[in-house]
Amino acid sequence: MPAQTPANAATTSIDKALEVCEVLSGSPRGLSLSELARAVRQSPSTVHRLFGLLKRRGYVRHDEETPRYGLTLKMLVLS
Repeated sequence: MPAQTPANAATTSIDKALEVCEVLSGSPRGLSLSELARAVRQSPSTVHRLFGLLKRRGYVRHDEETPRYGLTLKMLVLS
């Protein structure tokens, strides 16, 4: 198995973040951290890190009343 280069690591992180967005796009009510971690087969800590990045960039929102995350309308800006 080849050693992972920084470029491969970035691609892997991008793949994971996009997968999170794709799964969230199919859940209008949003998903909890643990639900999403199961859906994308990643550890909760990995998904939490991805949520932090996507939230800072404005693509994901966290509902403070329920422990659910969902996409924001900023995703439409990309289209």
